[in-house]
Amino acid sequence: RNEFEMSGLWRAGPVLVTSLMTLSRNALEKSVECENNAVQLLMGEANSDCARTTSARVDMRYGLGHKEGLETHTPHTQLESRVIVLERRSNDAPLTRVSLGDMIEDCAEQDRRLLLFGEQHDDSIAQEVQRVVYSAVTSSPSEKKVALALEFIDADSRGKVAEFNSSPRGKLQHHRTSHLFRREEEDARYGPLVSMAKSTDNTVIAANASARHAKLVARSGAEALEELPEEDRELLPPLPIKGPSPAYRYRLERLGFSDHKMMAQCLWDSAMAYNCLKHLDTTDDAVMLVCGRFHLEHFLGIFDHIEESSLDLGRSTFRVVVCVPLPPLHFDRFKEEGFDFSGRVPKDVADFVVFTRGKEEESEEEGGREGGASCPVRSCPAI
Repeated sequence: RNEFEMSGLWRAGPVLVTSLMTLSRNALEKSVECENNAVQLLMGEANSDCARTTSARVDMRYGLGHKEGLETHTPHTQLESRVIVLERRSNDAPLTRVSLGDMIEDCAEQDRRLLLFGEQHDDSIAQEVQRVVYSAVTSSPSEKKVALALEFIDADSRGKVAEFNSSPRGKLQHHRTSHLFRREEEDARYGPLVSMAKSTDNTVIAANASARHAKLVARSGAEALEELPEEDRELLPPLPIKGPSPAYRYRLERLGFSDHKMMAQCLWDSAMAYNCLKHLDTTDDAVMLVCGRFHLEHFLGIFDHIEESSLDLGRSTFRVVVCVPLPPLHFDRFKEEGFDFSGRVPKDVADFVVFTRGKEEESEEEGGREGGASCPVRSCPAI
């Protein structure tokens, strides 16, 4: 699963590498810091700016407590101009360029039971794509239920989530979501999704492990979980936590993770996999999980734990979508010229790779830097 790391796939010359670059090394490190901020913040090692990357901008359209029936997402036809979508149609074939509408139609098919969405957390376009997809899958003619699982709501919020799920819908006060999240910006980004689930009578799942348990593992190792009292262990996935697969360990080592931090990462992966699979096993619902893309890419991380489960998920029952922002200058060039990505993006990243039009500051930051080390489909916390 890691063959692209060693291959000559990216020896395509400096023009291609520079054109595809998303983040400088410094930006990569910051993105990894944000992606894994629970361990890093709780370890006291994170830059405090990471947790406040952007100030929350909450309004009635995209923010908290929006009224039932009010539009909460951009129509996919308007998003088409801000995304480039590549589809993995077989194990051996290169990725194929498709429309966003094609991807949405695929995700909304009746036999899909598990949709896994990986993103960079400050990618607002990726979050619009999530809302469009969730709207489509929850309004399909079959009227199937699709539970919403979020990395950003952890086990310590299960009581609040249960109360939210059981409360009557249709009233503004029951759509307020800020109490479910740890940080204001998370509510601004994902609160609309939670409100969409509520308005369509779908369950919200606290997918992640508790941040305090991740802190414990990052400091003392996974063995420390065995010493927790019973009430704490009930919040955890089954113990012992499975360690990283060789391919996943290789990716984590490249980012400088210690053994303890690797196990904290595996705790998150294990918890998200377990909570999604438990819901699938005990209900007839489908599940859509939204999390950081590093947890999903190359069918590693969360998938390492799904493969270990007893629940038999056929290949047609799940889809993995990974969103990667490109600097506007490069995105616009590729979009206008119809750039052919076939053979140039690792084919094992996900079922769908969605390049989004990133922020202007990303493009400016890269302006004076040399390409090569920061290609989004080779070395950033994802791809």
